[in-house]
Amino acid sequence: SASFISCTRAMVVISMPCVLCNSRSFRFVRPYVRTVLRNLQYLVLDMAPILSLLLALSFLCISVNAADSSKLLVHVDDPATLDEAIANTHNWFVALGSNATNAQAALVFNGLGPVVLPAPGYFRNALDNLTKQYKVQVLVCNNALNGLQIPPSALPPFAKVVPASILTLTQLQAEGYAYVKP
Repeated sequence: SASFISCTRAMVVISMPCVLCNSRSFRFVRPYVRTVLRNLQYLVLDMAPILSLLLALSFLCISVNAADSSKLLVHVDDPATLDEAIANTHNWFVALGSNATNAQAALVFNGLGPVVLPAPGYFRNALDNLTKQYKVQVLVCNNALNGLQIPPSALPPFAKVVPASILTLTQLQAEGYAYVKP
């Protein structure tokens, strides 16, 4: 059915110039133009099933470099999305079920994301519980800390400072971590 649709569309588009061939100015050229257009129609008809098959196969292709389903990378650059990031990470581990024992997650903080880490409270406790319950790393960008004037000593013990989050994000993705940004 897909090849029928593409063939029909191709024939309509290719057949349209034939209407122009009926004018008197094309009297001498008309047979040649019609022959060329007819041959072009046959070519499209012959190629349509092949093109349809290629299109169908392109939807079925799976990337060889697809991220490993046991590695999750959550990018937190806004404190407003931290609650969702924590929930996403927890829900991901729960969804993995028995496969969660080998799973790893990394929450990478940059931009304004680190502002909530120094203060005791809900987010700090939730992240602490997440790191104790599962294999979760909390990675904080040193450049962001400098920009926000937060000393690394103010961070909780479970947080690890990385020199540049952009480098960490790209390295983790290259290692097969699936990237999520709530």
